[in-house]
Amino acid sequence: MKNSHLHYIGLLLLFTSSFAAYNWIFGYVTALQYETPDCFFVFGYAFLAEWLDHPGGLLVYAGRFFRQFYHYEWLGALTIASLLTAFGLLLYLVRRKLNQTTGIFHTFFPCAFLLALTAGTDVTLGLVAICIAYLVYLSIPGRISRQTYALLATLGLYFATGGYFWFFVAWVIASTWFDRPLSSGLPFKLLYPAFVLCIPLAAYRWFFPISLDSAFIYPFVISPSILDLAISIYLLLVPLWAKIPWGTRIESLSYSPRGLVVQTALLILLAVSMLYSSYDSTTREFAEYHQLYKTRQWDEILARATANPPPHSMIQFFTNFALYHKGKLLEEMFSYPQLWGTRGLILKDSEAKGDLNRAIYNSDLFFEMGHINASFRFAYNQLNLGKTYGNLRRLAECNMVNGNYAMAAKHLNTLEKSLFHNEIARNYKAIISDPEAANRRFAPLRVNLPTVEFDLRIGEFSALLALLKSNPRNRMALDYLTAWCLLDKESVPLFAANMHLFKGVGYTALPAYCQEALMLWEKSTGATIDKSGFAYDAQTEMRFDRFGQQIRQYPDRKSAQSGLQSSFGNTFVYYYATIFPPYESLASSSWLLLGNELFSRGDVDEAILYYHRALRGNTEYAEAHISLGNALMYQGKTEEAAAYYTRALELKPGPKGARQHLGENWQLRSH
Repeated sequence: MKNSHLHYIGLLLLFTSSFAAYNWIFGYVTALQYETPDCFFVFGYAFLAEWLDHPGGLLVYAGRFFRQFYHYEWLGALTIASLLTAFGLLLYLVRRKLNQTTGIFHTFFPCAFLLALTAGTDVTLGLVAICIAYLVYLSIPGRISRQTYALLATLGLYFATGGYFWFFVAWVIASTWFDRPLSSGLPFKLLYPAFVLCIPLAAYRWFFPISLDSAFIYPFVISPSILDLAISIYLLLVPLWAKIPWGTRIESLSYSPRGLVVQTALLILLAVSMLYSSYDSTTREFAEYHQLYKTRQWDEILARATANPPPHSMIQFFTNFALYHKGKLLEEMFSYPQLWGTRGLILKDSEAKGDLNRAIYNSDLFFEMGHINASFRFAYNQLNLGKTYGNLRRLAECNMVNGNYAMAAKHLNTLEKSLFHNEIARNYKAIISDPEAANRRFAPLRVNLPTVEFDLRIGEFSALLALLKSNPRNRMALDYLTAWCLLDKESVPLFAANMHLFKGVGYTALPAYCQEALMLWEKSTGATIDKSGFAYDAQTEMRFDRFGQQIRQYPDRKSAQSGLQSSFGNTFVYYYATIFPPYESLASSSWLLLGNELFSRGDVDEAILYYHRALRGNTEYAEAHISLGNALMYQGKTEEAAAYYTRALELKPGPKGARQHLGENWQLRSH
């Protein structure tokens, strides 16, 4: 069989296998990547112009164009397979141009590597562009014409592909130095490398606002992986392999039947091993949960979580979200492992890249709950990483609910230029063009808009509290605030302060977890909590007492965790005593700020609870002692206030507030 026929059959197999891999086995990669800024693309010069301010911007722009097709898994797989096959074909043509005999291993080894890169379209596109430019270089007759083309192509490739132009440079240098005699074209051989080095230096110095290292390599990424470095070096030396005599002799051995079998087996083994090493079962599981979350298949999420405990906080978030939608959050929450505490209920909010990537899920949560400003904030924060279809749509929706139709139209105009989201944008624009239709469409969401606002920078708890203060019948806000307090462990009195709201949202009995938390708090503090007309049921009391008796039999937390799991694993007391989530609660300063805001609004009793919560987090927090003293003074409890002022002075002698109020306190007592 002819060499060319073998390669074409190999290319067909490459296309088929890569499509199958990314449509079934690695479909999770394209599905998750589509949610990131890497796949955001809209048509129009304005978006294109964003990529013209640095070398390689056109390559990144083209990569986004192709990645927008990840909208559908099968279309994403087709895109990856097509680009990979195009690279394989061009590499084969390059090698055949250099040497009439070229082994299939040398053509398909780089393709197998790119297949395992999991949707690295920028890399594949960069190499495709280099192969095309080099094929044209090899096809041009005449030394002067070829050298002129090399100079112009180098400039063009630098602007279009950035750091990938080094592959073209290396191939041209290798080709020219193998020309015989050695002195042939010597000026070009000597001056071309100097010319090449001047290009990124000039770009850095005069043309682009970029760093020096970016001028030389962006968007090519130098990986510390030995395999990545090996394939990069191999591709840089493509012309050498075809030119040196011993390389030609080795390639000639590959056309025997035995050689073809060995090469084919080696390629298959190499491809399978690299794909296996890049497969991530945890990420795939997350992608499956994510798809169920997007399609709102709550029963399926809970069935999966029952069979396989959530391996990370995102899946715990999906599970708790599903529990709420099935009306079971406070009844069955601890039937599922709550290993991440409050961070599995509301995701961590910070400027870290991973947290910003997940911010859109918090945005979903608060949008549904009715806190549109909090939802907007999370979506807006994610813009720090770049635009996505999800955060632009959410920003538009938040503005529409708030009645800011002009700003909503701005985001919708951007989405309208996309390939797969333009219909949604047009539908929303049609709604906001009719004020009456817009009012009808968004009226259900506006019902829960908070009329009381707390500083959202304090933390997610402040948003829950604001919703509940504004609308005591907001069942979702009450359930999530209560669940947050239970997961936090130390905030039981905070949800107890809202127990009078349970009947108003439809509860006829206090959920068992809440009963356990109140029993535990009363037993540990000796305090009596007003249960707002609810009572403990006998079964919960018996289970609580039985747990207390049995846990004494275990010498440490680890043994208690394993020994009590089968009998009490679905209870709050088991979670409280044996599960210690990795994430901390809000800082004491946040509880203090919430207490101060409540105090300023006249909610003195509730403010006192938050001051106590701040002190449970940090018993030596002088400012919290002062604020608690102030609140107690306001209620006329001078003896108690004096104790907190005195403690504040012991911790930090400097605060004038403590000194002043302590003096006033003693004056009141003397009268």
